[in-house]
Amino acid sequence: MKTRIAAVLAAVGLALLTHAGVALAHGPHEVAPGEYLWKIAEEHYGSGEYAWDLARWNNVPNPDLIYPGQVLEVPPPEELERSRPAPSYAPAPPPAPAAVAEVAVRPQPAPQPRPQALSFGWPAFGPISSYFGPGHPLGIDIDQFSTPRAPVVASAAGVVAFAGGDPCCGYGYWVEIDHGNGYTTRYAHFSAWPAVRPGQWVNAGDLLGYNGRTGYATGYHVHFEIRRNGTPVNPCAWLGC
Repeated sequence: MKTRIAAVLAAVGLALLTHAGVALAHGPHEVAPGEYLWKIAEEHYGSGEYAWDLARWNNVPNPDLIYPGQVLEVPPPEELERSRPAPSYAPAPPPAPAAVAEVAVRPQPAPQPRPQALSFGWPAFGPISSYFGPGHPLGIDIDQFSTPRAPVVASAAGVVAFAGGDPCCGYGYWVEIDHGNGYTTRYAHFSAWPAVRPGQWVNAGDLLGYNGRTGYATGYHVHFEIRRNGTPVNPCAWLGC
């Protein structure tokens, strides 16, 4: 009898998987009132970044829109990672020969010194469709339904840390700018490959690309984030929205 009980307990123990040092249960998850996809991902995987994978796995078109009572399938992290579509990175278009020759002979201007107190401006014009908060904890969404493929500009001066992405999922095509002092900004869901490249210095208002709906997006909008030391903070604290 003791042997049989031990076997049953061992089987139950197998239902708890360990990922990133956290004991995590997988299987069906019924959404409770007040829960959102990032919270569920953190609960089951120890990281909110799996929210995008959970949305794709459960055919949820908008990760921000889940409802109490909805049953989500929560597979082991290895299965989610294997299900990710292969990246289809496209190289940035080469510059025209004349432009290359001009850059080769013209000295580049020295980067402007970063101010001690950063100020951030709007990267695009439009109403806010998703505010920063528990249900949308990374940033804000600026609606561009009436102005598809309008310009998206740098919110503040800095160095481009990333420009690229994959149109299939996540941020789609996106850009990250390092402003120094621990601050970065992210701009997501461009309609095509960004107009800037990593390592490039940009000033506030410089063109980064054009808004779109690549990645997890149900309509034309700009997803905008401000991060301090890697942690998302509310952009409205600077934008006054």
